[in-house]
Amino acid sequence: MALADLVRCDITQESCQRAIFESVAESLDADSTSMPSIRTISVEQFEKEVRSGVSNDDLMGDDPETRGLRLIGFIPDAAESATETEIDYRVSAIAAYYSSGSGSITVIDRDYEVISAQSILAHEFVHAIQDQQFGIRSVYADVSTTDGVMGARTVIEGDATYSSFAWVYEQLNYAPDSIDWDRIYLDFQEGSREQAADLEIPITASASGFPYSFGIELIGRATQDQGLSGRAAFLMAPPPSALASMLGYEGFVTNGFTPIDAPEDAFPSPVAESELALEDRYGAWYVLATLLRLGFNELAAWVYAGEWRGDELGIFESGSEVVAVWRIRFAEDPSFMVDAINESDRDVAWSAVAQGNDVFIIAAESDASLALWEAQPLDVVASVLASVPDVRKGISGTGPLRCNPPRFPVDDGLE
Repeated sequence: MALADLVRCDITQESCQRAIFESVAESLDADSTSMPSIRTISVEQFEKEVRSGVSNDDLMGDDPETRGLRLIGFIPDAAESATETEIDYRVSAIAAYYSSGSGSITVIDRDYEVISAQSILAHEFVHAIQDQQFGIRSVYADVSTTDGVMGARTVIEGDATYSSFAWVYEQLNYAPDSIDWDRIYLDFQEGSREQAADLEIPITASASGFPYSFGIELIGRATQDQGLSGRAAFLMAPPPSALASMLGYEGFVTNGFTPIDAPEDAFPSPVAESELALEDRYGAWYVLATLLRLGFNELAAWVYAGEWRGDELGIFESGSEVVAVWRIRFAEDPSFMVDAINESDRDVAWSAVAQGNDVFIIAAESDASLALWEAQPLDVVASVLASVPDVRKGISGTGPLRCNPPRFPVDDGLE
């Protein structure tokens, strides 16, 4: 099959699938890898499968996690539940996914335009190749938090996005120096920052798109600088946090990964009969989004988020009420965030106080509950993060459909 035919062939045909896989594998020096099985399903089938393992209780929105995430602002007040928010995102955004458990690819049929379909399939083939070359589960081996998942996913999704884009350009005979990668990176990241600032979009949804937007540049620059060995280095030692990906490849080359200085004593002494229902680290992207939604301009929010050094979010349940406590550690004085929280006109009972370079944000379902927690001594409850189960370790989507495909010149004859 001629090179140009690869980006126009019918991806439902086995001959097209195999030709694309062999070409992608060759571009990644992975000729010894084997092609995964592929199936195509409708959007309706996909939604049914996503919902099949979800209980009705998870969709009600009365669970402590949903209520706590609403209080702290990670999901909108109008969101039905944390689970429903995740399902809505997946059903509307995922174009295809690779399952490391079965070693197979599923394509959701959305009537893709020419080239987009081949790019999507190439993206998933890269995931299959990653799994055979490095072991996707090993990339997540040390992950125990949402922030850690985001760091690891930037190399998984960043590599698949960059490698599939580079493959498409190669098939169309673009000279490497004619591709405006800086523009592509900027477009991706501008879209993610807009989502992070949008009060109607859950921060959790913006975080799902983050690994594509920042990972493509991280892996792209590493590959352009060091070849496939640069790609391999990140897949074997992924960023430990979202911040590492936000600071980018040049920051890594200059300083390495910024170490996480997580507080050992994370929370105030709980109010009587309160139980910790959820504990997690969310990272610098969630800090950035929170600052943007508090009214900080993009530059200030970015600078302050870059000062993140660790955080712990605890959601406590006491009788009929839920309280969220988010402790964030910064490299500098966090009074900027304390003032923004305490002066916010957001319709929620919340407040913030600084202790050294840490800020404690307490959000409650009533003023009375907030007052009880504000009176508790700080630095009492030690952090004990449990492993955070996350289906994204097994299912890797190609990202939001609104992410732009490669930017082709208007005179290339494509429609």
